[in-house]
Formats: sequence, structure tokens, C-alpha cells
Amino acid sequence: MAERQTLDFDKATAALMNGKKPDRATEVVQMTPGQARKWKYDKRRKRAIYDMPEELMEAVTHLADEWDCSRSDAAAWLIVQGIQTVSEGATPEREPSAKGNVRNRWALVLPELPSLR
Repeated sequence: MAERQTLDFDKATAALMNGKKPDRATEVVQMTPGQARKWKYDKRRKRAIYDMPEELMEAVTHLADEWDCSRSDAAAWLIVQGIQTVSEGATPEREPSAKGNVRNRWALVLPELPSLR
């Protein structure tokens, strides 16, 4: 009969494999002061991810480059402009969502994107 191979793990991996949770306090202690500040900042920060057509992402990038600002700032400004337009009475065109989409009954029809170049 062949000998069984033994595997060596570091302490953290062995603890996880035995069902123990990692000690969060030791993770923070092992960070540099700069890493700890960034970790705390990222934990407080609000982020959102949206699925958008590639053309919209390219347009935001183009505008951010033109305005010499971050893509996040450009996207936030454009969203605020859109919200202001809706608050003034504009309503988007919509169509029924694709079959199987149980979350949303409607899909918005995006207007044609003007050329920015």
C-alpha cells in the first residue's frame, strides 16, 4: 500500500481548515499605519457598482479626461444632472424586462449617446 502524503500548512491555513475563524485583531496589528488608515477609510466609504454599456463607461472616461478629474467625480456629476432632470419632470422610456428577471418588471430604454469626440 502506498504511503499517504502529508501536507504542511501555515498556522492560519491550518486553523481555517479546522473550522476556526481568523483573529481580526492580529490582522490590524500587522498593518503599517498607512495600511490601517486606508483599511479604516475603505470600510467607511460607500461604493456602488453598476452594470453599464461600454459606450457609457468610455464617455465617462472621456469626460473625466477632458475635465481633468476622476471618473468617479465625472460620473457623480452626471448622475446629479440626471436626477435634476427627472426632478423637473422628465421620465425615462421603458420596456418590459427580459423573461426570467424577477427583480425588475421594467428595463429603461437608454437614449442615443451623443458623440463627444
